[in-house]
Amino acid sequence: ITVAGGQGQGDGPQQLFGPSGVTIAPDGSFIVVDRRNHRVQHCPASGGEDCVTVAGGHGIGAGAHQFTHPWEVVLSLGA
Repeated sequence: ITVAGGQGQGDGPQQLFGPSGVTIAPDGSFIVVDRRNHRVQHCPASGGEDCVTVAGGHGIGAGAHQFTHPWEVVLSLGA
């Protein structure tokens, strides 16, 4: 089953360009590092809906809303 990036390479809400890391959120959804789009996507577990950019996505750089080729993601669920 495809849950993220099933619409070919690109920068749309159902596209990825160089995914490099993934983790599963407590609700079963996926957090995916989209390395070459310089963003982190939150993708529903159902796989049929759009992913949402939750970090980065404003081009390459060192600004507050930018990444330079992010590599992995870790969720911290501590109290």
